[in-house]
Amino acid sequence: MDFRFGVEEEYFLVRRAGGAACLEPPAEFWADLKREAPHASKELLQSQVEAKTTPCRSAEDCRRELTACRSAIDNTARRHGLGLIAAGTHPNMDWRDGKPSKGARYNKLVRDMRMLALRNMFCGLHVHVEIPDSASRVAVMNRLGPYLPLFLTLSVSSPLWRGHWTGMCGYRLTGYDELPRTGLPPYFAEQADYDRYVGALVRAGAMADESYLWWAVRPSLRFPTLELRICDSVTDVNAAVAIAALYRCLVRRLALDQRFGANPSSMLRAIAEENRWQIQCDGLDAVIVDVDTLEPIGARAAVRELAAKLESDARALGCLGELEAIEKILREGTSADRQIALFTEAIERGASEAEATQAVLDWLLRASIGQ
Repeated sequence: MDFRFGVEEEYFLVRRAGGAACLEPPAEFWADLKREAPHASKELLQSQVEAKTTPCRSAEDCRRELTACRSAIDNTARRHGLGLIAAGTHPNMDWRDGKPSKGARYNKLVRDMRMLALRNMFCGLHVHVEIPDSASRVAVMNRLGPYLPLFLTLSVSSPLWRGHWTGMCGYRLTGYDELPRTGLPPYFAEQADYDRYVGALVRAGAMADESYLWWAVRPSLRFPTLELRICDSVTDVNAAVAIAALYRCLVRRLALDQRFGANPSSMLRAIAEENRWQIQCDGLDAVIVDVDTLEPIGARAAVRELAAKLESDARALGCLGELEAIEKILREGTSADRQIALFTEAIERGASEAEATQAVLDWLLRASIGQ
C-alpha cells in the first residue's frame, strides 16, 4: 500500500502593508481565488483561508502542491493589497474584531459554539494518511496518542496573542481547548465503542456527524484516513512537508507492526497530555516523559529517537530526505523560536511591544511564501 497522504493548511489573510489581519476581504478577492486557486477555500472566520493538496504519493509531490497553493493565494491576494501568513495565531489580531464567514456550516458553528466560535482565531496544519482496510483506524489512533505531542514540538508557531508574548511557544491549543471535543482523543477499547460514542452524540443533537470531532487526531469522515490536527500552521513550507512525512512514516509503522510502540492506556494518555502542555510552553526545549521508559527526556531527543526508529519506513516510502529536514528543524528551531527571538531582540533594543510585534509580522509575511 502507498499510504497516500494529503495536507490541509490554514493561513491568515492580512493587509500587505504591515500585516494587520484583513477582517472582511472583498467579494472580488474570493471570486478571483476560486478561479485561480481552486484548492483554496474559506474558513470559519473571513480573515482565514485554507489550502488542500490532492492525495500525494511522495513528499516532493506534496511540496510542489503546497508551494503552488501558497503562491496562488498570495498572488491573488497581492492584487487586492493582501497577503498571507502561516502561523498558529495572528500576532496582534483581536478576536473581538473577527467576522464569521457566511454559509450553513459556519452559521451552525456560530450557533453551537456561541462566543467561542469567534474566539477560534487559530490556524493549523492537518495531515491525512490513508489506512489499509486490514487495520482499524480507531486502534491505530489509540496507539498514536502518546506520540502526538512530538508533532506539536516541530510545528509550534503561536507565541504571540493580541500583541503580547504569551511566554509560550504554542498558545494556539490553549485557546482551542475552549471548544468541545478537542485535545487528545479519548481511549476507545474497540471500533464499536467509538461508533456508539459517535451515535450517541449525533442522536443527542450535540453534533451532526464525525466532522465535528476536533481532536488532535481523528478518523476522517470523508476519507479512509487518520487526520493529524495537533500541529500549528507551519511558516516554512519545507518544514510542513517534513512533519507530514514523519507522521506518514509513523502511521505506516503502527498499521503494519502491532508490536511497535507502547500499549495505549489511560496512564499514557495522561502522560501525553502533560507532555503536550510542557511542549506548548517550551517547544523544542521542553523536558517531557519518555512514553517507553517513563523517564525524563528532552523533546529534541524524543523526536530524534522516533525519527531513527522510523528510518526503514522512510526508506520504504522514499522520504529519507524529509527525516533530514526534521533534523534541520531540531537544529535551527521552529517558527515560534524565530518569532520569540525577533520580539525579544526588539524589546531589548528599546522598542515598544507594538514595534516588536511588527518585526514579527514583517518576517512572517516574507517567510510564509519562502522569501
